[in-house]
Amino acid sequence: MNKNGSSTDLVAKHEYLLNLSAMFEKYFCIDWIIDLTGMKPSDILTAFEQLVEARYLHRKQPGIYYLSKATSNKQLKQLPSVPM
Repeated sequence: MNKNGSSTDLVAKHEYLLNLSAMFEKYFCIDWIIDLTGMKPSDILTAFEQLVEARYLHRKQPGIYYLSKATSNKQLKQLPSVPM
């Protein structure tokens, strides 16, 4: 277990945030994700930075992200829907 919870919880959080991110046509702001989820900004930023490192997301500028081309809608549809 890591300091943010179990690795299963972390994967579920990443999948949930990726599915939310796919709702936006291009760029999206962390503020929108905070409004939609009610999650703490620090938790979202941590997850997004991990997703950037894993190349699922790209950072356009601080707080603004977009899905990588490799993260296709087909791949996202295969992810389970995980409520927070």
